[in-house]
Amino acid sequence: MSSWKLIIQHINNLKIEKETLRPFHLRNNFYISYSTSTSYINYLHQAMFLKRIRRGVYVRIKDIPIDLTIEKIKKFVYLYDYKKRKELIERYWRIQDIKKNIK
Repeated sequence: MSSWKLIIQHINNLKIEKETLRPFHLRNNFYISYSTSTSYINYLHQAMFLKRIRRGVYVRIKDIPIDLTIEKIKKFVYLYDYKKRKELIERYWRIQDIKKNIK
């Protein structure tokens, strides 16, 4: 399994807005470089799955889809400005909430 998938699983196991996440700990736990772990966290932060508390400390806001690839998130982050990303993400979260309520 790739380091991206392992990190997504690790982040999804954190309690929403309770447990903190630090890129430094990802590097030690998954044996990836610090720049890789910070870039993964940065992508997830820009895609609004994570919220920055202070420098180097984040919390998870929403579940990250397991099928999300690094290529998809890079395209999403680089193609849209902040306002458009926020609009698309809020729409995505509403759809996910509806799906959960249907089940």
